[in-house]
Amino acid sequence: MAEQQPGMQHPEEYRQDLNPRGGEGENSGHQSGVTEEKLLPLSSMKEARTQYKDEPFDLDQVRFVAPGIRLEQGGVYIDARAVRRVEFKATAKTIADEQHWYVPKQDTDYVTWNRLIHVKNPDRLDEAADPAE
Repeated sequence: MAEQQPGMQHPEEYRQDLNPRGGEGENSGHQSGVTEEKLLPLSSMKEARTQYKDEPFDLDQVRFVAPGIRLEQGGVYIDARAVRRVEFKATAKTIADEQHWYVPKQDTDYVTWNRLIHVKNPDRLDEAADPAE
């Protein structure tokens, strides 16, 4: 017997009304997690282009979760819109909104991630002096 999905017991035309938050809290892989097509370039936000104008990385390469998309449970993110950017692990209930630019760590290169979280250690920013020089 196949496992029944939440809300499937209701007629299709009433499912959204009777079960508006169906699937919330489930961790069913890419269906509820963030996939590539649900990420937007930070460069698409005028405010981000102003906020990051002096940064040495390409804003086209930094991607954030589109509003309305549920973050991947257990995934590590930062809010690139915040002045003080701190890593956090998302819960199954975390949904991106217009007020936050949630950047997933797994989709951001190491050096750019460290710059986003204000790391100062040159070794972690690929700026360490070459001992051969």
